[in-house]
Amino acid sequence: MLALFRSLKMRNSYLTELAYGWCSMVCESHSTLENGTSLLLLALEIGFHHISPEDDWMEAKLTHMESHQKMVDIVFQSGENEAIADLLCAWSSRGDSHKPHPSLKICVEYLVGLSHLQPFSPRLQQAIIKSIELVGYKSFEKVGIEGL
Repeated sequence: MLALFRSLKMRNSYLTELAYGWCSMVCESHSTLENGTSLLLLALEIGFHHISPEDDWMEAKLTHMESHQKMVDIVFQSGENEAIADLLCAWSSRGDSHKPHPSLKICVEYLVGLSHLQPFSPRLQQAIIKSIELVGYKSFEKVGIEGL
């Protein structure tokens, strides 16, 4: 069923909100799901792959749950460039309805350690730059900017 949503050319804010809800459900049950990581990455793709890191707006009204914080470990451990970009887009997009996700700061250590995934896709490069702008350089000084 989710593969059908992936094939949609036009995605709207309602689908983004729905996909973010799926992410929460997958994170809550991740340890008991056979394909938990694949489901999470697919939900992120459906909800956020159409969003550019350069966008300062998003029409979707995202409800951030505590379970969404588990996404950081799962997504970064996957090593998937585009999945990481999707997560960063989800947490860094701003609009009338939401501000950047406060947990974006927990991505800092992961971002510094991403050098093993190079070359980065252009979209991931843009998402990393946007995240650095939002989190601030000081957060990166604490973990060491050399790796980035």
